[in-house]
Amino acid sequence: MESPKKKRSRILDKKPPVAVENIKRYSPNSCTATGRQFHQTKIDIDVELWFEKHCNERQIERGLESDTLQKLTVRCINHIFYYQLRYPNILLVQYPENRGVKYRFILQERNENGEMLNLATEIHYVDIGIYEITLVTAMIEENFKVFDNQLVIRVDGESSQLFRCTNKKLVEIANYGL
Repeated sequence: MESPKKKRSRILDKKPPVAVENIKRYSPNSCTATGRQFHQTKIDIDVELWFEKHCNERQIERGLESDTLQKLTVRCINHIFYYQLRYPNILLVQYPENRGVKYRFILQERNENGEMLNLATEIHYVDIGIYEITLVTAMIEENFKVFDNQLVIRVDGESSQLFRCTNKKLVEIANYGL
């Protein structure tokens, strides 16, 4: 009779086990506590800035630098799209079926002297991912004329307030970053 075989001693690995990422792991997102991201994409949006001839000529007469107007407009782009997407009844972007002066809005910001810079502005959809912002009028004016139902975006640093002119008074309807 043969003797039973001795069990061979196991070779122990001194290294800790490698963690394997669970590709089916679920985690919270904005919609659910059990979501799994499967793709991410970046959308490019081109925004062209334009001066209307009147604005370009008058801003020089009024001592307003093109650079100042450009910086204000660029800082406001995210705010414009935020309000347009967040509040469906807000019409800032003009599409072919709704164009015209009645869709102009005002960008406002206090300068370093405490004066209110006002930019009458239009933004137009050109094509998928392409928009034009045209600066129509630029003035430093404390009592800038705003028409009934016209929208005003007043920026202060990274935050902003959205107003609608109602019965010749600005009524705040939304804000961002306050």
